[in-house]
Formats: sequence, structure tokens, C-alpha cells
Amino acid sequence: MTKTYDIDAGTIRRVDWLELVPLTLFFRAFSATFKPSFLLLGAFLVILTSCVITDGSNSRFASSWTEERVLAAGGRAIVNADGAARLGVVPIRYAFAPATRLLNVVSSNTPGSKTSIVAQSRKSPVSFTIVQCVGFLLAAWLALAASRTAVVRLTSTSRSSTAASLKFATKRFPSALMTIVAPLCFLLAIETTRFIFSALGVVGDVLAPFAAFFFILFEAIFFILVLAAPLGLAAIAAENCDGFDAISRSVSYIVQRSLIGAIYAFVAQILIVVGSFVITFVTLPAFLFYANCFDMQTPGWVRFWGMALANIPVAYAYAAAIVYGSAIYVLLRRSVDGTPFDACALNLKGSAPRKLRKILKDGKGAPTFDAQQASMTEKKTETSAEERSEQEEKI
Repeated sequence: MTKTYDIDAGTIRRVDWLELVPLTLFFRAFSATFKPSFLLLGAFLVILTSCVITDGSNSRFASSWTEERVLAAGGRAIVNADGAARLGVVPIRYAFAPATRLLNVVSSNTPGSKTSIVAQSRKSPVSFTIVQCVGFLLAAWLALAASRTAVVRLTSTSRSSTAASLKFATKRFPSALMTIVAPLCFLLAIETTRFIFSALGVVGDVLAPFAAFFFILFEAIFFILVLAAPLGLAAIAAENCDGFDAISRSVSYIVQRSLIGAIYAFVAQILIVVGSFVITFVTLPAFLFYANCFDMQTPGWVRFWGMALANIPVAYAYAAAIVYGSAIYVLLRRSVDGTPFDACALNLKGSAPRKLRKILKDGKGAPTFDAQQASMTEKKTETSAEERSEQEEKI
């Protein structure tokens, strides 16, 4: 008898590039970083926070800005010293501090000459702190929403709209806040340890080795939690878990795959630079046309949208970091736990998935659309089965 052979044995029909080269997931993540809705929301958050910080006693947006103030967007000055918009940009350096002088801008209009422009504000340190806390909470909320959209897009064929992601972020915001605030608890532990040992006096000097041990321990935990915070947001978005589970997962991945995670973060940083160049190349000419079309010194609506357009590159850097953080979480989850790349908690209601209707069959077992006849046939079958069981018991 002639032995048959499979001529297709060993033939590769399909290559799973994601399993072979996990970094290919970043190609999908790169396109996900350009979601317009989150870029606009991020830009609005930047300008609203900056508006409250730099504005004076008047609560209206930009109503107290003078011609000396420089509109800073994406690290570039966009007006001359006389307040007129111009087709040209120069690099600037600025810094915030919780004091009277909140914004210090140093611009160079021509090589070799520098013009120092300082924006004064009468905001108190308390108001500055409150604004920063509110901005921090809003940033955490938007970060969780962006992570939810990114995780669903990277792990499934489904899509989570901006409204659905914001609703998810509102529901899971306490868990996300726990993952972000957890490092601050260990900063507080460091400060508490310092206060206790300094208050002990001579006894504290004797116990100095224990103080050093606690300082090293708390500092190490603090840095691990800081590195794990972006992965914690991605864990909540992907698993719909609470804050404790998210911290546990993210810390486990950071500790067990620290070198691989560093490589992924390095590649993500390169892609963020590339994406920032692309988004700046697109938005900068649009803003320059806008600045020459409208008077940027006009307070209110015109300046608001001008700043929104100019701050899109800044918002992109943060949005891209969140998206790539979600991609890194998916990759590390696969490496540590062996979880498939397409695993994501899409059913957030916790209800059982809908099942297909039962196929109706006639007396001979063939499919039928006659529900009444199928019901009668099923009853006859059950009756005959009961009769057979009764006969068997009698025997």
C-alpha cells in the first residue's frame, strides 16, 4: 500500500507577529495617540489651569493680562514685546512657583540679545495649591479615560468612545486615585520617620541605623510605586479592578520585568518624540495662521481657542505617554501572567452574556420553525422517557 504524504506539512500559513515580536503592538498604539477628543480635552485642561494660575484678582479669563504677558505654548513665545502676533517663534524658558511671581519668561528675539518678561500675579500660595490639586484630579480622570480607550483599542476589535471612557473613568476614579496617591503615602512615611527620630534626641542618635534602614526602604517603595502608577491606571482600564489589585499587578510587573519594561519605555519615548514632531508640524502652521487672523491680545473667546490650538502638542505628549503605558501593561501582562493579548473586561455590568436561542427540532430531530409542534414533541419525549423509567423500576 502506498503511503500518503501531506505536501503542506511544515508550511507556515500565518505569522503571529504580535507573539513573535511584541513591540509590533506599538504600531497600533502610535495611531491611537492621535485621538482628537483627548488632545482637545488635554489642551483645555492645560490652558484653564494656566489661566487660573496667571490671572490676577479678576476671575474672567485673561481679563487682567497686559501686553507684557507672553502667551507661552509648547515652549514657544508667539507674540512680540509690543503684543503683536508675528510669523516666527523663539524658544522660551518658564517656571512656576507658589509665590507672587508665578511665571518667569525669558525669550530671545534675536541671537545675542535677551528680553526678560515677567508676569506678576496676586494669587496667594493657598489659591495656587488649590488650583494644582484640582488640575491634578482632572488630569487623573482624563488619564484613566484615555487609558480605557487605548486598552480597548489595543486588545480587541471593539472601540470605547470618548463618552463611554469618561463614564468609565468617573465610575472607577477612586481606584485610579488610589494608585496615584499611594506613592505620596510613603513620602509622608519618610517625613514622619524623620520627625520621630529627630524628636528622640540622644536616643535617636543611637537608633540612627534603623532610621537609615527605614529611609532606604520607604524611598525604594516610593520609586517603585511611581514607576508602577501608569501601569496601575492601565490595569484598572483593562481588568475593571479596584485600586489594590491594580497596585499589586503593576508592582509585580515592574519588579519581575524591570529590564524589559525599561526597553519598552525607551522605545515609547522615541515614538513620543516622533509623534510630537508630527503633531507640531501640523498644528504650528495652523496656529500661526490663526494668530495672524485674529488679535491675540483680545481677551476671552479668541485667545482661549488660540491657546487651545497652541497647546495641542503639549497635550499630545501626555496623551501619548498614557497610551504607550497601556501598551506596556498589555505586553508585561502577557510576559508575566501569560494573559492573552486580546483579554479585556468589556462587560462592565457583570451580567451573563446573552446566549443564542435554542434550536427547535421536530419529532425526527430536524430543525424546525414551528414552536408549537416542537413543544409538543418535547413533551411527548419527556412523557415516554418517564414511562420507560417507570417500567424499568417495576422490572
